Amino acid sequence: MLIKEGNVAYDDFDPSTLTRARFAWNQSKRAAGLAVQAMRRFDLPANATLIREWFGLSPKTNPAHAQKLMQVQSNLTEMERAYASRPITLVWAPNIVVKHAPADRNLPMTPVQLAGGTAFTGQNVYGYVHQHLAGSGMRVILGRWFRDDPDPQEATQTIYHEITHKVLKTADHCYGVDLCRRLATNNIAQATTNADNYGYFAKSMVGKV
Repeated sequence: MLIKEGNVAYDDFDPSTLTRARFAWNQSKRAAGLAVQAMRRFDLPANATLIREWFGLSPKTNPAHAQKLMQVQSNLTEMERAYASRPITLVWAPNIVVKHAPADRNLPMTPVQLAGGTAFTGQNVYGYVHQHLAGSGMRVILGRWFRDDPDPQEATQTIYHEITHKVLKTADHCYGVDLCRRLATNNIAQATTNADNYGYFAKSMVGKV
């Protein structure tokens, strides 16, 4: 069943998971606005700490970071606009099996594998989007861990992360808190294009990371 609420639609959710999806959508939308404000007030100590932590940028002490800061601020503004007006559909699909379509249509489709050979299914992912491109309905597919992570704000991070793929064409250079913090320290170019870094920056606007 499809439930539309403003510019977001919820597709095929059971009641308990719909509650988490609504919470995560509202929190991530709130985070989108707060993230822009934090970037604009980069000189405040608390904001400066978060900007350095997730993007590796210290424009107050390193003028070379100023241009990159402006790029990130522009990206966050685009995200805020998307939350305000783009049609976005969240899809609950814990049992989906993601398959690869070969160039030769006569060959069978084969399951996509995650690192280590694990099958890419809704049972072992938080979420994903097709091809990291904006498409009809801006569909975000959500898997089992979106519901089962004990931290409900991780669902907030998941939605923001996935929408950055659609809106900003972000990459997945790495996942997880520790690796994203390390990326910000060691590789600013990748940190400022990595979906999880944006997701955790947004999560830090509304909860503890």
